[in-house]
Amino acid sequence: GAHALISGLVAPDTPSAAVAAEALDPSETPVRLEIPAAGVSVPLTGAGLTEDGEINPPKGEVTWYTGHDRATPGRLGTAVIAGHVSYYSEPDVFADLDQVADGDKVTITFADGVTLEMDIVSTHLVDKDELQTSDLVWGDQKDSRRVAIVTCDETLGFGEDGHRKANFVAIAQLG
Repeated sequence: GAHALISGLVAPDTPSAAVAAEALDPSETPVRLEIPAAGVSVPLTGAGLTEDGEINPPKGEVTWYTGHDRATPGRLGTAVIAGHVSYYSEPDVFADLDQVADGDKVTITFADGVTLEMDIVSTHLVDKDELQTSDLVWGDQKDSRRVAIVTCDETLGFGEDGHRKANFVAIAQLG
């Protein structure tokens, strides 16, 4: 039905009631990320760059990037969410992220219990060298509420520098 095409912000005591997209204004901090198609249900925290100048969440954690005036998940603009596909050859939180497809759901839960359900609208392999300037990930997109969910790609292997050759990016958007 219509809910499959238009997702919304849902109050915790009315799980089936969706709020119109233009009325959204999440005031609380996002605290949880769920992507059922990838088996993801984890805490979500904000973080900036590491001492090495990278976005590099700790093992088993998912973070949204707080630097460079990035949008917070749920607010207008593109929020960037990152996690590892593997950590020292062991599967990590985004091990199955590449299993998501258009139409799959992404749910962000806020500290007050309100949830925002978004739809995966596209998936991409982005060359590691192009990721830092990719408009897909870093474009402002001020007219919608979207998240770029980023992890390393396991299929293309490693480059000469020892890093993965590409990143897997899933874009989820509200209505």
